[in-house]
Amino acid sequence: MIQVNEYYEINKITKSKCKQLFLQIAILKLYSVDEYEAYFLTQEKHKLTREYKLIGKLIKSLNKHDKEQFGESIYLFNSIQSLEGWKLKLLTEINERI
Repeated sequence: MIQVNEYYEINKITKSKCKQLFLQIAILKLYSVDEYEAYFLTQEKHKLTREYKLIGKLIKSLNKHDKEQFGESIYLFNSIQSLEGWKLKLLTEINERI
């Protein structure tokens, strides 16, 4: 999936798809606890996006073991930009693990 995101970044026509792919990859990495911070830190190019800011807040919440802040971050993001069912389900499961 990371290679797919890199492909979309190169192509000017599909570049806007990168934000959604970044969000999908980041949620999957958070869920699998697979070096999510290392992946997040390498994604500076997405720094100004709403998705990047969400993942940053989620990582801070995870590091602090702050279930409330985690849930609030998801709620605020979801009120602006709807999260698909599977994304919301994984984020809810992550929140339960905190």
